[in-house]
Amino acid sequence: MATVMIDLKRLGDVKAPAGFADHVLAQAGMADSYAVFETVLGPVYVAWNRLGVSAAMRSNSAAEFEAWFHEEVGRRMVRVDPPADLVAKIEDQLEGTRRLRFDLRGLTP
Repeated sequence: MATVMIDLKRLGDVKAPAGFADHVLAQAGMADSYAVFETVLGPVYVAWNRLGVSAAMRSNSAAEFEAWFHEEVGRRMVRVDPPADLVAKIEDQLEGTRRLRFDLRGLTP
């Protein structure tokens, strides 16, 4: 029992990896994820969450896109590698064979 208590006390000294909290928030639905997709028009930033795609736009930089998203949508976001299924859905959508889901909460008409 004493060993367990010592180990538990040491947990306070452990530091989470950089970005860990943001990834947890995204997985819990409290932040959106985003990735950059290369297109014929140049880089396009796409944000999404469990409800669907929440934003897509061309931008000069990730910082500019993040600032716009925070100002206009009002949620936190974290940059991730795009999941393969989302890439496939976007490609299908562009070919007209599948419809993406969208989450437009927080956007004005």
